[in-house]
Formats: sequence, C-alpha cells, structure tokens
Amino acid sequence: MSRIALARSTSIRAQGIRSEQVLKGAFGFANAGIRTGSLALQDVLAGAATDGRFDAATFIQRVLDEGTLPSESTLEPRVKATLAFLQVCATDPDREEIALAGLTEIAVKCGESRLVGPTQQTLAQLAMLRGMPETLDRFQLSRLPAVVRRYIEIDRANPYVGRPIGNDDPSAHRAWEEKLGAEFLSAGRAGLSVRPDQDTLFDGLGADISTRRDGPLVTVVMPCYRPDSGLITSVRSIIAQSYENLQIVLVDDASGPGYEQMFDRCRQMDDRVEVHHAEHNGGTYAARNQGLSVSRGELITFQDADDWSHPERIERQVAKLRTHRRAAGSISDAIRAKDDLTHQWLGYRPRRRNASSLMIRRTVVESIGGFDMVRKSADSEYYERVKAAAGPVLDVDEPLAVTRLRAGTLSRADFRYQWLAHDRMIYRDNFRYWHATAGSPLRIDPGTDRAFPAPRTFQQPRSTLEPRRIPVLVVADLSDPRFEQPIATAVDRMVSQGAEPALLHRENALLGRSRRPDVLESYMGMAAAGTVEMVADNEPLDVGLVVLIDPNILASAHRPAAEVRCDEVVGVLSVPTTLDDIVDHLVVADECVTSFGRAPRWVASSHDSRTALEIDGFSDLQLFDDVLDACADLGRTNTDE
Repeated sequence: MSRIALARSTSIRAQGIRSEQVLKGAFGFANAGIRTGSLALQDVLAGAATDGRFDAATFIQRVLDEGTLPSESTLEPRVKATLAFLQVCATDPDREEIALAGLTEIAVKCGESRLVGPTQQTLAQLAMLRGMPETLDRFQLSRLPAVVRRYIEIDRANPYVGRPIGNDDPSAHRAWEEKLGAEFLSAGRAGLSVRPDQDTLFDGLGADISTRRDGPLVTVVMPCYRPDSGLITSVRSIIAQSYENLQIVLVDDASGPGYEQMFDRCRQMDDRVEVHHAEHNGGTYAARNQGLSVSRGELITFQDADDWSHPERIERQVAKLRTHRRAAGSISDAIRAKDDLTHQWLGYRPRRRNASSLMIRRTVVESIGGFDMVRKSADSEYYERVKAAAGPVLDVDEPLAVTRLRAGTLSRADFRYQWLAHDRMIYRDNFRYWHATAGSPLRIDPGTDRAFPAPRTFQQPRSTLEPRRIPVLVVADLSDPRFEQPIATAVDRMVSQGAEPALLHRENALLGRSRRPDVLESYMGMAAAGTVEMVADNEPLDVGLVVLIDPNILASAHRPAAEVRCDEVVGVLSVPTTLDDIVDHLVVADECVTSFGRAPRWVASSHDSRTALEIDGFSDLQLFDDVLDACADLGRTNTDE
C-alpha cells in the first residue's frame, strides 16, 4: 500500500480509522459535526449507524422514501450512532422533520431510555417547534431537564398558540398565567399577568406589586435603534419598578427621521426618562458608553430596548449590593420568550443569566472605563472585565426579567445549539487573553487605541465589508499541538520576509472532540503582539497565498465554507507515520476549490519527505522552505498596494 492515499474516500477512510471510536463516542462526533457543519462527519455517523452501507445523503433519502429508519440503525450497537446523526440533523432546519421522526421511532422501537437527557430535550423541543406537541404524550421523557419540561408544559397551556388573539377562554387564560408566573412566585416574587389586547402577548406582560423602595440613585441605560412598540414595553417595565430612585437614560443610536415621536412618547411616560441622541450610529455599546457618560447614579444597570423587567428586578439587585459592600456588581436571571410568549429554542433552556441586567457601582466604571467599542459581544467582555479587575459580580439567583427571543436578530443569528459564530469565538479568545496577561489596569476608554485585537466584522457592519487583501493565510486547527511548532516556525519565516501572515482556525472535526477545543495560548500571544492576525471565516478575504501545513484539515469539509478567494494554495506534505496522516489528495483538492477557489499545489516539508514522496509517484516537488523564502515578494506586493 502506498504511503500516500490517492483515492477519493474521505468518509470511507475516516470510518475505517474510527469505526470503533464512532460507536463508542458517537455524541462527541455529533457535537463536533454540529460545531463545524462537517459534511464528512455526517457521512461518518451515517456509515456507523448503518454498518457502512449509507452516507448521510443516502441515509436521509432512505428515511424519506420508506418513512422509517434503515433496519441496521436500530440494532445494537448502532442506535447511539443513529441518535448522534439525528442530533446533527435536528440542527438543520431542512432536516428537522426527519430528526423528529427518527428520534420518535427509536424511542418507540428501542425504548425512550436510550435517549439521554440532551436527546430527550431535542425530541421534546422539536415536537413543540414543529407544532406536534401530541407526540410527547407517548413518552415519559424522564431525563428531560426540569426547566425544559416546565416551559413545554407552559407552552402547551398557552391558549393563543395557533389561535387568533381575542378568541380567548378566560379560564384557560388564567390557568396559563398561573403556570407562566409560577417560577417567579416560587422565588418569592409577584406572579405574572398578560393582557392579550397589546401588539403582542409579550407586550402585555405585567406583575402587580404594592410596596415601594428608596435608596441610592440607580441609572438605567437603554440603547435604542429604530425601535418599535417593544421600546414602550421595556420603558414601562422600568417605570413600574418597586425601586423608585431611578434615572432612565434612553440613548437613540442615530435612528434617523421618523422615530422622534416614539422617543417623545417615552419622555411623556415619566419625568425620570431622559432621551439622548448619538450623532452617528455606532452600535449598542457605543450607545451604552454615551449613557454612562451622562449617568448620575451611584449604581448603574442596563436594559435592552425590547425586553421586560419584573418590577422587583432593580430592588432585588440593589439589595444584594447593599448587603455585600465589597461586591463590584450583581446580575440576575431571565426567561427567554418569543412574541407569543412561547419559549422553545432548540438546544437551549428557557432560563438563562441575563447579561443586560448587570448592575455595577459607579466606582467600577471609574476604574475600568466603558464598553469596548465593537458592534457585538462587548457585554460579555465587560462582565468578565468587571470580575477580573474590580471584584465579584454576585448572582441574584432568581428570574427577574423576560427577554425577547426574535428570529433574525444579530445575536440570535450568531448562536445555535453547539454552534457559535467564528468571529465571536475569536473575540472571546482575544479578550480573555488580554484579561489574563495585561495586568493592571484593565481599562478601556472610548477614542483610545484598541486594548486587544477584534475581528473586522466586530468593528463595522457586516453588510459594508469589502474583501480585504491579505498576503499569506495559514489555515490550520490551532487547537492541535502537533502542528504548533511547524506553524510557529513558518510564521517566523514569513514575518522575517515582511509578509504579515494571518491565521484562520478550522477545527479538525474528524477528531470527534465532544467539547470545543481552545486555540492554543501561543497563537493568542502572537495575535496580542501583532505578529499575526486571527481572521474569522465569515469575513470576506482576498488572499495572495493560502498555506495548508496540515492539508487534512480540509477533509472535515466545514460548512459554510470560509469566505476566502486566493491567488494560490500550497499544501505541505510529509511522510505519514499514522493512518491519520494520510492525505486524500482528490478530496482535499476538491475542498480547496470549494473553500478557496483554487486547487492546491503540493510541496514537500523537507528533503527527506520529498525523496519519499517522489518514490510514491510525485515529481518536481518544491520544498516548503522555498515557498517561505518567496513570501518576501508577497510582502512587497502588499506594501505596494
């Protein structure tokens, strides 16, 4: 057998290497497949589920044609692989129906005990999202997380789902309200009420309280951009707080003509409401910084412009800080809900920590400054910076808000079950490295140089980005220590030639790791020092040279493909020492064309590798060192441009 495989057989090769691993650790492979969208890994799971008979497309077509799972997939030990494959299908909107039917069939034929907690949650949430709640009447689903079960029961009790608002049954409405407010009541808070005569059921949320509290001034900062009636709901919920000493700061993020009437309406609702206008649209966190600049409160908190805060939220968070004088801040929980006050988001639990509820002392802002001036994720950075630089942020372990869950929002588009937008991962890794290594002070002031790198997609609207020229792009799994030294050596050579290299992280999905692996710290250090730039796969790039130090990284067949077009791709070949090192050249070449618009040119990693590769049939292979020497030309070209 040749040491270099030449056949087109990515999924077959992967199955042959890992068939036992897949059957033992199927959900690890499923998680990796969901994180990366790997087409190859879907084939691996489908093959393991059917004793190697079917790839993913054939498996799915068989289900569609016959209305049932292939018989092999319901036999031991292939049930787990089938469940893992269906878990991947569940995250694809076009395959939800297949996933629900398959999970239901396994629960019936093999017993629902085969479905672990996350899989039971997938089955239950899919049934609700597909409008088939009666499916759940067939099963106990004893491993379903309690909070998921509770809100499925609440949604099933919602008398308005599938019915026009106005055709309500008063007794059904009251029974639903009781279920809806039960978690608030169990925490000692007032229960919820819903007026169905508002724009949406969400906008009808309320809670009755009789007590009022006073204390130090609290500023509530609420950024707004082209708001709808949800802003009235949000402002009303703050006006209705039991804690009365408030400064309510609305910051209009340059919404433009046509919105002044909405802001005037907010002013007229309460004398405590102020409206400040940004000169230019800068995003949520620029608007929050403007709100901080006009704040007068001893304590400062935030509110999103379409959410609803329980009337006891601010009182409870203030009480926490008055009891614990050394704490830097407090934060509380929220319940996610859609406009119709249903709560299902596949893979997510309805109750979560509410990032916008962060309440901090003025002294904290004076110490660490404001929010990072990016367009998303800066609330996560700020929360972690407060904890790292100023002290603990205390959890008020109660639901004290209902946050609106809408399709098409910026944050919703960046999160799916087991999946996170690549630019968010880069941003998170960069700010955490800064927090861990910068020392004191961890401070950001608007208008100053960036404290740490951020993807370009974070600094201007995605729709305005034009392809950016990069001389050299190294594409690799930056969590894999096997390639850390070769990549570091190559980067040093490129930098010495003036080529300004960039790195693009692509997880090797075929390793089947259950949890997302972290990028190695050495690369974060390079980025922090400005030696390299970490680029996101959703930024359009025009690259001179793409370098694949591990060509097998493309065998995973990530989807969506990176938005990269280039002049040339170089794949670096070494003599394989294990089956994992074998390169399927035809598959890698095809994936190169899909990902980068070019087939690769093969080069040898060393003289010894070139000799061995020539024995296997390669000819006229250039050495990778020669490619690195030529990077000087790329550096000059970039400078000239």
